[in-house]
Amino acid sequence: NNNNAGLVGLFYGLNANYTDSILSNHTPSVLIEKLRAEQYQFGLFSATNFKDSLFHQALFRGMTLTQNNGKNNNESAVKNLNKFIAAQQGDKPWFAYLDLDIDGKNQADYDRILPQLDQQLEQILANIPLDNTLVLITAEHGLNFDEMSEKDRENYFGRDEIQVPL
Repeated sequence: NNNNAGLVGLFYGLNANYTDSILSNHTPSVLIEKLRAEQYQFGLFSATNFKDSLFHQALFRGMTLTQNNGKNNNESAVKNLNKFIAAQQGDKPWFAYLDLDIDGKNQADYDRILPQLDQQLEQILANIPLDNTLVLITAEHGLNFDEMSEKDRENYFGRDEIQVPL
């Protein structure tokens, strides 16, 4: 139960058991490959500079991943995405992926960060053209604030960790 496994579910439609195979074989996502074949423009942005291995090894392998000039934060990633959106021309299809980070170590951090995240999403949605647009908002996995080790958390599959709204 980690980010890579959640991304496998989202982009490959497979459960976490396939994560190691996808990583070791550098298996591309059918969705991403289809968008590439249709000549979509890609804007790929991450608050953590794409720290999860799936991004580099398989999902967006060989593609330009926008870096945040050494900064790991949501604000830089949102700013870069908004620049990308503004630069798009109406007749060319595009696909943008934004990986934001809720770095809440505890419930108080989480509760403090969520309103900021809502404001950032509001900024993005205000810039997206309404015609022919699909926006998905989800997460790789849920968060559980019970006291447990990182190893125990990775192997914990309670509803609070695996049920994520889409």
